[in-house]
Amino acid sequence: MDEQAKLERVYGYPFGDIYRNYLAKVERKGHTREELDDVLG
Repeated sequence: MDEQAKLERVYGYPFGDIYRNYLAKVERKGHTREELDDVLG
C-alpha cells in the first residue's frame, strides 16, 4: 500500500470511531473522559 492510499484510509475514518478507541485506551490507563477531552480540545 502506498503512502497516499494509507492517508486516504486514515482520513476516511469517522471521528466517532477514533474517539471511542482513544477513550477505551485512556480509561485502561486510569485516566478519564474529561482528561481526553482536554487534550483533544
